[in-house]
Amino acid sequence: MESNMFGFGYKKKKAELWRKQKGNLIEKCLGPALDDAVLYIIPPVDFAPGLYVHLNDGYFALSTLDMSELPGKGASNNRYDNIEFCMMAKEKITLDETATPILKEESSFMLMRYITTAIADYAASGATLNVGDTIEFPKDYDETIGGKCFFFWPHQGSSVDASLGLMMIIEIHSSEMEFARSEGPSKLVDKLKNSKAFPFSYPERLSVI
Repeated sequence: MESNMFGFGYKKKKAELWRKQKGNLIEKCLGPALDDAVLYIIPPVDFAPGLYVHLNDGYFALSTLDMSELPGKGASNNRYDNIEFCMMAKEKITLDETATPILKEESSFMLMRYITTAIADYAASGATLNVGDTIEFPKDYDETIGGKCFFFWPHQGSSVDASLGLMMIIEIHSSEMEFARSEGPSKLVDKLKNSKAFPFSYPERLSVI
């Protein structure tokens, strides 16, 4: 019994250190996460992982933190042994009890929350989302993200160590998805950067292709 308790305690401590390491990387990339309590005002969804909110000057981001409990376990891809996800929108918001507009189902905040959750759930189920990959949700998936296309690219702040990476989820147009598949993902990144759209998601923008 004592040896089992010691093993459990060691695993728990290792998991806590790993989570702190991931949190430090994500905050280096996206800025400080708001206190967990701020998420309590956000209506829950059935399969949501822990999502964290980062508010910056002119944009906000959502990130995961629980794609792996321990190093080498959980979601990974062709560049990183472990990955977490983030999504960013070029929009300034505030999160408090008076901020009801952003909590409406059609708001960009709630849409990004739904997208991040769906993709995190997809990766947690065993799907591998590599650097430069694109995906398109089937049109009959649901009314919210059915037919939407997404592109995955590592945040530049997480490119140092292959043990852990922060993958950005970027909503793109179908023409941009086809361009990335035919010409290469880095060329799409260049076009998005030239139009100042990278790395943000806002579906109302025009295609860069």
